[in-house]
Amino acid sequence: MSNAGIAHHHTNNRPHLSDTWMRNAACRGSEEDFHADNLPDTRAALEVCKRCPETTKQACLEYALERYEEGVWGQTTTNRRKVIRRERRKAS
Repeated sequence: MSNAGIAHHHTNNRPHLSDTWMRNAACRGSEEDFHADNLPDTRAALEVCKRCPETTKQACLEYALERYEEGVWGQTTTNRRKVIRRERRKAS
């Protein structure tokens, strides 16, 4: 049985990561497709993110920004994170 949740997916692929936010993320074990490009799946994944505390969402977002991850992370889409990176570069 496979789980589509991001935190579950990434902790399995990188077992050395022990970030608390990953272990406690709402997406862990979720059946939503967090790598989907179609709008209904993206919306469903974003809804799962709403269940995480703000500190978890922020840690997840920073993780994705640092690693140029695709899909839904920290209640943001790939395109939204591109904008965030661009805004941060301008501000620095």
